[in-house]
Amino acid sequence: LSAAVALAASLGPAAEGATAGSRHDPTAARPHTRELAGDLLGRIVLPHDARAGGSESDSSPRLTGPGARPAPPNLLDVHGFWRLHGDPAAAIRWIERHPPEGATRSHGGSGAVEGRTAVWYIGFSFRPRGAGLASEELIVAVTHASAGGTLLRADAQIVLSSHSS
Repeated sequence: LSAAVALAASLGPAAEGATAGSRHDPTAARPHTRELAGDLLGRIVLPHDARAGGSESDSSPRLTGPGARPAPPNLLDVHGFWRLHGDPAAAIRWIERHPPEGATRSHGGSGAVEGRTAVWYIGFSFRPRGAGLASEELIVAVTHASAGGTLLRADAQIVLSSHSS
């Protein structure tokens, strides 16, 4: 994998489709944080054919989640996977045209493997919803699913202020 694809893959809802997963769990310091992350996932507007399910092993390259390694200890990352018909580029265009309510687009791009685009991603920032929160972000990444169609991964990330962790 090229560095660009590794970055893009690492950058990559209905909250009911969320596969609860987090690399860090600062919720001991702020129990409401996981609920806020689930709410962020619930804000994503998915195409009508999106079906909850899948995992990082269902695609190549794998959608392993947002990067920044080592991640800060005050980061909560909750994610979900969805399967869609069609092409990943069309899926990311859909997400771009239907941003989550209250979001500001913060970044986006793609990565290539052997000269072919393999991963597309977009990030949205939200205004932190309470004291003790440094940032709230929703990152969506898509790639070709191993069984055909598209695999979409959405990560809700909340960073607690360093004084609240």
